[in-house]
Amino acid sequence: MLFLLNVRKNVFLFYKKILIIFFFICFDTLSHGFGWYSHEVINYNAVFTFSEGDLFAFFKKHIKYFSKHAADPDKKKYKDREEGFKHFLNIDAYEDSLLKNGWVTYENMLEKYGEKTVRKYGTLPWSILATQKKLTKAFFKKNTKEILRLSIHLAHYIADAMTPLHTTKNYDGQETDQRGIHSLWETRLPKLFINTYDFNVGRAQYVKKIYKVIWNTILESHNASKFILKTEKELDNSEKMGKFAYCKNGNNINRMHSKKYATKFHEMLKGQVEQQIRKAIKMIGDFIYTSYIDAGSPKLL
Repeated sequence: MLFLLNVRKNVFLFYKKILIIFFFICFDTLSHGFGWYSHEVINYNAVFTFSEGDLFAFFKKHIKYFSKHAADPDKKKYKDREEGFKHFLNIDAYEDSLLKNGWVTYENMLEKYGEKTVRKYGTLPWSILATQKKLTKAFFKKNTKEILRLSIHLAHYIADAMTPLHTTKNYDGQETDQRGIHSLWETRLPKLFINTYDFNVGRAQYVKKIYKVIWNTILESHNASKFILKTEKELDNSEKMGKFAYCKNGNNINRMHSKKYATKFHEMLKGQVEQQIRKAIKMIGDFIYTSYIDAGSPKLL
């Protein structure tokens, strides 16, 4: 009995040491926590695309709220069944004609495919357009609460549209034996490298044809998703490095892509993550500014 107790004690101490090693290997990348950090950074920097004036003053006053609540639409998915399908579009689930014909109205989508199918494959582009129009009305009414709520939702949907894997049915590499690639791209890489990115994207500009910008963004992101999947597959096949590590995440120890593997993947993507974040910041600024102008540039303070 004493022998068995000693064996168990030694095994426990062995694994404890292993976890401690993993903790120190990964702690530097996780010390600020996980969650929806990228959305918060994007929202914060989008405020600085506005020129000096009422719009900038309004969002500067509420910048903490606008940033802190950037993940509200994601949290809403867990209690509102009408929210989840607004965050993606599995565009490759449809025939090629959808890609070739350009923008298709939501009404035409429902008529052609039916509500069940449309919701199954996501409504992201139409959710962006509908939210932008609602934001214009909120600006016109000078409804501070609604301006902030709708701006947060609009910003979140735009950022999701800039996340390439939100545009494909193979969103987590489940069809190509690449599970975990979604969180690797949108969470792991930004947490590791976002402090090296340049967020100076210039001033917000008025957008004449909102729907065209939305659709082009979806198509560009979808093309980018192919590059992501192809690049990670190449890395996985060529590298013998440790792909995964156990890292401290809050009070938990989670298995995730190792820092070494993530760093190599980030290098192979050639600045893609930074580029998509920059585009998200600029597009959010443009769309909020456009809603503000369309509402007659109201005095907000």
